[in-house]
Amino acid sequence: MMFMKNNQGFNIKKWLILIGFFLHINVQANVQEVIINVKEVGAKGNGISDDTRAIQNILNSFDEKGGTVFFPEGTYLLSNKLVVKSNNIIIKGDVNCILSFSTKNCSKELKGDGNCDLGIHVSPNLKNITIVNLNIKSNTTDQMVAYGINVRDFVENIVISNCILDGFTGGILFNRLNKNIKCDDNIFRNMTFVPKAKAGGYGIVYQSSSNTSTTGNVFENTIYRHALYYARNPKYSESGQDHVFENNTVYGSVQNEYLTGYELSFKILGNSNFRIENNSFIGGVGHIWMTRYKTGADQNCNNIVIKSNTFKSIINRPKSKVYAIGSDDQANSYNLRIENNTFTDNDVDYLIKIQEATKVFIVNNVAKNIIKGDFLYVEGGAHDLNIIGNNINGINTNYSAFVIGEQGNKKFSSDILMRNNDIKSQGNGIVANNLVKGDINDNNFYVDNIGIVFSGMNYEGVISNNRFFKSKQVISVKSNNVSQNARGNYFNGKIIK
Repeated sequence: MMFMKNNQGFNIKKWLILIGFFLHINVQANVQEVIINVKEVGAKGNGISDDTRAIQNILNSFDEKGGTVFFPEGTYLLSNKLVVKSNNIIIKGDVNCILSFSTKNCSKELKGDGNCDLGIHVSPNLKNITIVNLNIKSNTTDQMVAYGINVRDFVENIVISNCILDGFTGGILFNRLNKNIKCDDNIFRNMTFVPKAKAGGYGIVYQSSSNTSTTGNVFENTIYRHALYYARNPKYSESGQDHVFENNTVYGSVQNEYLTGYELSFKILGNSNFRIENNSFIGGVGHIWMTRYKTGADQNCNNIVIKSNTFKSIINRPKSKVYAIGSDDQANSYNLRIENNTFTDNDVDYLIKIQEATKVFIVNNVAKNIIKGDFLYVEGGAHDLNIIGNNINGINTNYSAFVIGEQGNKKFSSDILMRNNDIKSQGNGIVANNLVKGDINDNNFYVDNIGIVFSGMNYEGVISNNRFFKSKQVISVKSNNVSQNARGNYFNGKIIK
């Protein structure tokens, strides 16, 4: 018999597996059985007629088995939001399909979530929502708040792929505790900041979301503030976690003057467990910024890997933070890895800024032609900081490759390892303020000014087997107990006695 085990009896395990398989196929078939072409049920797609009611009626018609809404080629004029109300919904478009949301019915008063009921809204508590191959457009101004796709609370299993989001306050908003999200191969442009609401200018906003994957997207330089904003819903205390951001291209916003001073393209607010890898960050005043909403360990930015990315052509503008990667004193990061990144042609305050962090690895990065700024600036204190194998070429006069600690700040840094770095600088190599414990070994210094500067608290550690070339001064000591720990170092090939 077909379901026999060793020809002795009925194999109930195999039978249950087979039943489950056919049930799975049947559910998927039911989802796909209902495919509605919007032009066949009343939508015109001519860019003149208002198609809102016809399309919303389609979305209202689905039961929990769901189905597919298909938009053939055309321009669909919409005067209000489209609301997804059922599980298992696929919304997809043909080539040259445009959903054009009009702002003519937007309120003049900002309140609640905004004043424009535009875009595609996904209702709370739904599962299995896919939005693909749509050009979603509007023309919101700096007095209007609206998102191209607005996913409400507790929605799971979401795919948004191959879409263009153009002309909103933000491209996609995930409101609260959404999980299992995939956003890939989308384009974001023309996202406007709304000063009255103190919001907007966003590509994607993940609020307290988990298990997100953002890959292959392009964020153009017309996104005013954050192309990516991993946030917390301000009404609640939940944190987001488990994020992948990979193979994206991010063009920073270019403005003559920045309104908020925080127009960095990638903001992490109290989220943890990131892999940010193989992305290109280009232009603007800076990119990755880590901070937290309130005090407390669950608010910290922990377990973040920033690996194999390219940062280039950052511009320096007044009244704005300017760095490629940075954290402030609220971030309090633990286990931060910045490795194998390339920094080219940047005009910054600092390429990397670390503040109040523990267990940090800055490893095997390459920096070329730093127009202005330090490579690494540690403000306040840092502990268990490992700076290994970096190649820093092109530090300008009056700047340094590594600045550990802030002069005049009583906070200290400890357990610092600096090893196997190549430093080429017209300024200084290392400036250590209030570094109380660490080792500086096996580095190459091609610096015009001073190789290592110590100031502040006493230093405990070993400075050994470093090689200095052409420096005006090898080591400058403004604190006690440093020279006795320096041994086996070389200047122009000769050992320093």
